[in-house]
Amino acid sequence: MSALAAALVFAAAPVWAEGPAESRIPTPRPAYKPPSAASLVADNPISGVTGYILIDLQTGAVLDERLSDRAFLPASVAKAPTALYAHNILGPDHVFATSLLAAGPIENGVLHGDLYLQGGGDPELDTDRLAELAAALKAAGVENVQGGFYVDHGGLPSVPQIDPTQPDYVAYNPSVGGLNLNFNRVLMEWRRTANSEYDVDLEARATKWSPEIPAIQPEIGVLEQQGSIFEHEVTPEGEVWRVAREALGREGSRWLPVRDPALYAGWVLREVAQVGGISLPEPKYADTPVLARRIAVVNSRRLSVVLTKMLKYSTNLSAEVVGLSATAARSEPPGMLQGSAEAMSRWLAENLQIDTASGLALENHSGLSSRSRATPQTMAAIFAGATRSNNAGHGDDDGGALWRMLPQYRLGALEGEPDLPDIQIRAKSGTMYYGRGLAGYILGENKRPLAFAIFTSDFVKRARLDALPNPEARERPRGGRGWLRRARYLERSILKSWAHEFGASRPSTASSG
Repeated sequence: MSALAAALVFAAAPVWAEGPAESRIPTPRPAYKPPSAASLVADNPISGVTGYILIDLQTGAVLDERLSDRAFLPASVAKAPTALYAHNILGPDHVFATSLLAAGPIENGVLHGDLYLQGGGDPELDTDRLAELAAALKAAGVENVQGGFYVDHGGLPSVPQIDPTQPDYVAYNPSVGGLNLNFNRVLMEWRRTANSEYDVDLEARATKWSPEIPAIQPEIGVLEQQGSIFEHEVTPEGEVWRVAREALGREGSRWLPVRDPALYAGWVLREVAQVGGISLPEPKYADTPVLARRIAVVNSRRLSVVLTKMLKYSTNLSAEVVGLSATAARSEPPGMLQGSAEAMSRWLAENLQIDTASGLALENHSGLSSRSRATPQTMAAIFAGATRSNNAGHGDDDGGALWRMLPQYRLGALEGEPDLPDIQIRAKSGTMYYGRGLAGYILGENKRPLAFAIFTSDFVKRARLDALPNPEARERPRGGRGWLRRARYLERSILKSWAHEFGASRPSTASSG
């Protein structure tokens, strides 16, 4: 048969003018069943131990758990109970006042007596705010001080550094006190000159003002401890930061901690006041006399704002200051950081009706310590106890405040993963080498409120890291960043599993045609 004949035969065949009377029913795909959290832990190659717990806030039922009574490194997750503690004791509208007080009369622009810079615990005080305080001093009629100029911590204890086991040059481990400035750090900048020398500056950097501080000096040279990059020394003239010449490139900068923050604030005020035409003596320490009168003041932002920023940016200084301030406000001597953290733990136990004695042992309020411990069970119980309502913290109670202050945590989905239910997660993370944690709230499509805590810790590797004599090796351990990546991936995988299993209003039943 020719090709033309074959075509004619095909054309003569009958064809359907309409579709079939009944269409086939597509076979539905089975509902997506996520891997369990336990299987995710078993399949992840990360070293150490992982524990977690998920609690239904409406019923109190434990929906999922693993090693929930085991103690882990909480790291900055500790800032969440600190925020709850400070918010409850001090109140959301509390402000921290930094004041100038005069002990003597003011006549013709001269203060015939002493001037006192008194701290009120403001953790966010910066150079720009001190410039505003200097302007207020001039508005009060002071252009010269006949007596002395003194700085006063204002009642809070003075702590040289949050954790003495951390490298002493890292800016996240500053001093803590009642008079703080620029998160108790200075900015070191260096530039190589044409003759291969260096210009080095140390500045009290803020947005508008950035004065150099005579009492804090930089030096470049060969350091005493081989392999070190920075060394710090306190001298009768002030502080000295030395940096190893071989560690510097053409130019660069780094934030360094200040070890005498009250005196640092005094020097900065003196510098900015001089620009405004006010002459102040060199600052010294002294307690403010009872009869001294306040002539100028700058206030911090509302505490609720301070705490929200603290949780978002995980600022260690803010956590320590608000924790100490809350303990002092309860008329309980805060002692040092550990004593105040223990007072906070007792308050949590009394007010949330939970057992912190066996599940929470904090060295401070920020979590910056490898000696602190927390169980997933106790940490989740703190979040659950804060709610006091059935809507995961959307009421006007302490739970609502904690929900609003916590940062949003976005899961996201990788290519090929099933769509996530429409859930909201607000949580505080904590990260240190060989310690990772996350705790907070989940609110799903079904409006079912959940509290959770996930911790992963490798205590063997952390102990080896803490034992290293070289601080630079402790700051960037080999393999440390890879461990943290795996810990975060495991954490997100567990949350996705919970989101599919407990966060959706109904199972996914997508079908194929």
